[in-house]
Amino acid sequence: MRKSDQLNVYLVGVGPGDPKLLTLQAKELIDTADVIIYDRLVSQAIKEMFPPKATCIYVGKNPNGASVSQDDIHKILKKYAHHEKIVVRLKGGDPFVFGRGGEEALFLKQHDINFEIVPGITSAIAVAEYAGIPVTHRGLSTSFSVITGHTQDESSIEDYPWEHIAHSVDTLVILMGIRNLPTIVSHLLSAGKDKRTPVAVIEQGTTPKQRTVVGTLEDIQQRVQEEKIHPPSIIIIGNTVPLHTSISWFDKRPLWNKTILITRTKDQTSLLRERLLKLGANVLSMPSIDIRRLPLDDSFEKDIRSISSFDWIIFSSVNGVQFFFEKLSQWNMDARALHGNKIACIGPSTQKELQKHGISPDLLPQKYVAESLWDSLQKHVQPGMNVLLPRAKKARTFLFDKLVETQCCVHEHCLYESVYDTSLPTTQIDKILTQKIDAITFTSASCVHGFFQRIPPALQRKILGKACICIGPITASAAKKYGVMEPIVSQEHTIKGLCDTVIQSLKQSEK
Repeated sequence: MRKSDQLNVYLVGVGPGDPKLLTLQAKELIDTADVIIYDRLVSQAIKEMFPPKATCIYVGKNPNGASVSQDDIHKILKKYAHHEKIVVRLKGGDPFVFGRGGEEALFLKQHDINFEIVPGITSAIAVAEYAGIPVTHRGLSTSFSVITGHTQDESSIEDYPWEHIAHSVDTLVILMGIRNLPTIVSHLLSAGKDKRTPVAVIEQGTTPKQRTVVGTLEDIQQRVQEEKIHPPSIIIIGNTVPLHTSISWFDKRPLWNKTILITRTKDQTSLLRERLLKLGANVLSMPSIDIRRLPLDDSFEKDIRSISSFDWIIFSSVNGVQFFFEKLSQWNMDARALHGNKIACIGPSTQKELQKHGISPDLLPQKYVAESLWDSLQKHVQPGMNVLLPRAKKARTFLFDKLVETQCCVHEHCLYESVYDTSLPTTQIDKILTQKIDAITFTSASCVHGFFQRIPPALQRKILGKACICIGPITASAAKKYGVMEPIVSQEHTIKGLCDTVIQSLKQSEK
């Protein structure tokens, strides 16, 4: 996104909560924003996308507590609308569907502040679809209406043309109406709506916390009370509601209603997080380690300059590949320098990282641990061979020791190190760990050490009672040292294998 001195403010709809429902333009603007002004309905998953450089200002309207007035929001927009700044005003759903985006656009226009509107997917349709309820369906509904169940002056709801609303369309979608559900139901019944008319109430739609309650106008209030449904929720009234039973899909995924805690580094959580979310899990993130580049001495540059003299280069991690090629680039070199070398790597994730640089490894073991890599490699190495081993500081020395035993000439270089991540404050850690957690995942022994180093003693017992899923045997061994009695080891030592093991272990625990 190119900054422009002619465009200052973007009014952006971010959809109902699922970050995958962001438009491409919304995502681009979030990534490049200097200032982000966001409301209460912007989901946590989307807030985690905010760039660190951006000034982020919360202007939510809380129905039960302190709120930022619309006048104050206007003042904030005016204050930050400077030239050469990208100011992004985020709104849940679509800015113009009960989002007061029109008011903000008029204010900006009145103050000669340039703006642009970025539509978003409205919850009126998306949440219904995530619950398996079409707002129109041949033979059942040929029309639908979207109305607000919450107004600035709540008494005005009494003055709605309820007889017209009750009978003019087939499907009614009511936003922000859960607190006024008794009033809405009463007026619809008084207007002659059949008490047997199907009704669905959907809480936190399109998020892993989505819940759907189905009933009729006669009993929906009781069902909502029994299930303790809270805002944000939408109400759908009409004959398409029963299709929920057949079409419902979002809550049928294998990890639905399960909360998984992941402990990978901030930079490496995305792949695991995305896969777990796709499987329906509610994902909590508590990065336990951070990866830091290490300064390198002249011997590493010397080895790179004479890279053709090495018979084998062995990569034992994704980070090792990334930092190796980063250094290569600093010296104006690329993958072409490795055209004469044999390349070995420990697993498919490392293989994929190599392939980004146009390199397919010559050797990939059947099992993705150092022992298996050595079983495959020892058939190809001989005494006197030159081997380059870029790796992490304090990593296991198994490969190095075996190569030395074989009388290879091993040039070992520590490109990075794992350190404990202390960025999360203790209060936030307590908040994470006191939630309902079904399983904790560990992708390395370092993650295990970093995690248990930061757990408050009072929560140790609770955590040890959770299912601990480890990507491999070395990681599981580290977990046992902290009192985890039966860590579960992924059969395939990959992110996909880890997720498959989470599914299997939680299903087993339910039997």
